[in-house]
Amino acid sequence: MPGYLAIGIDRYVQTYPGFVFHGVDLTGWGLLMQVRLYADAPGAPMREFAAGGGLSLESVVVAGGVPISTVRLGVPAAIFPYGTDRSADLALSYDLLLKRPDASDWERWLFGPFTILAGVTQHG
Repeated sequence: MPGYLAIGIDRYVQTYPGFVFHGVDLTGWGLLMQVRLYADAPGAPMREFAAGGGLSLESVVVAGGVPISTVRLGVPAAIFPYGTDRSADLALSYDLLLKRPDASDWERWLFGPFTILAGVTQHG
């Protein structure tokens, strides 16, 4: 069963949320995240992040004999559109899929709201 995790992304600065998975070494696994206006929205996603394209396996460490993998998402500043109210947060949905090195099917590991947080300081 996938985990539920709310993600908040700052609109005007590059944001790097990380996801820590205990008990699994994700070396060689496929990584894929899609962001849509809402769950099950038809058509192409608003954004897609994949290994080498915004998603990366940042580290794998072993603590007490247990592997711990950290996946990092890099979201550039200002890549999402404004909502109907420019000063409001933009509520979207996402899921994170992983694919084992020896498998052909993707597995859904995380899902939830993906909120673009309105900001004040517009850098660059």
